[in-house]
Amino acid sequence: MFERHALNLNGIIFVVAITVAPDLEVVSRFIFIGATIALIMVFRGLHDRVTRLRIFFREDYADKKAVIDLPRLYATLLGAGIVGALTTIYAWLNSGGLQALLALLLTRSAE
Repeated sequence: MFERHALNLNGIIFVVAITVAPDLEVVSRFIFIGATIALIMVFRGLHDRVTRLRIFFREDYADKKAVIDLPRLYATLLGAGIVGALTTIYAWLNSGGLQALLALLLTRSAE
């Protein structure tokens, strides 16, 4: 399922990001869309790397149905983590986290 539908998930993530972006302020909106595009590119690169064509010679091939394919499992979990990261970034930006961070940096630089 990851190999077939992962890139469709990127499109859905981007559409959802554009849909919820108007709830944010202008600067937060650009940060959120930028983070979304960056995470989509990471996910795309990871997908290309994991689903690369591999050729096994007959003598090297063994039918290992019980063994978990760790790179694909890792990539799938990382893809799910990217979706979770976007929701966390949205919640942080929506709750005024960017303004709090900028205020903190401003008070630190004034000292």
